[in-house]
Amino acid sequence: MAANAELKFKAGDYIFKEGDEAKSLFIVRTGQVAIRKKNANTLVDLAVVGQKEVIGELTYFDRKARSAFARALTDVTLLEIQFSAIDKIYNQIPDYFRAIISTVATRLRVANDELRKLKKEFTDE
Repeated sequence: MAANAELKFKAGDYIFKEGDEAKSLFIVRTGQVAIRKKNANTLVDLAVVGQKEVIGELTYFDRKARSAFARALTDVTLLEIQFSAIDKIYNQIPDYFRAIISTVATRLRVANDELRKLKKEFTDE
């Protein structure tokens, strides 16, 4: 498989789903993607991502399953970058810098979970 590949999705298509195994991240070239998190029987919007933004990056750093859903709001073109391609660069940086990045990724995942809870509480009121 190529390190980088261009992928196209139609509006409404899922790019990935919460809980999916991950082997790549994506850079949005065109279009908009909704990032959503499951809460009970509903999906809570966390963000709308557009051109030149990255999705799926958390899973690179902690190698856990996808933490949210990514769904195309419009027709979308993405650049998919395999984790194996990033590893070649990432493994060359100092251990202390990898520790910093890992800590930030963990905190972001926790913050996303808390944001989902807060949004759910707000919409339930």
